[in-house]
Amino acid sequence: MARSYLSGIERGMRNVSLINICALAGTLGVDAREMLNFSEAGSNGRGSALVLEQRCAEFNITPAQRVTVRHMALMTDAEQDVIASVARTIAVRAMQA
Repeated sequence: MARSYLSGIERGMRNVSLINICALAGTLGVDAREMLNFSEAGSNGRGSALVLEQRCAEFNITPAQRVTVRHMALMTDAEQDVIASVARTIAVRAMQA
């Protein structure tokens, strides 16, 4: 991946695809679920609305992305694992195509 692409992701100027999330996870030696772990915002998202709003503003994300972040923060760890598993499967199949 190009440095300019990674820099754009870090600054919130570019969106990262599922394939690239899996590639980054592999490069960093972490499970892709770690890259999709939103539990830092709080237990089931309670009391985390301000944190989420600050992060959304910081990364200048779209309203659709903001809604997605809110819903992911409300998920349990098990639900997040399911979403991460689906994302990994889609990414693997896309790389094989």
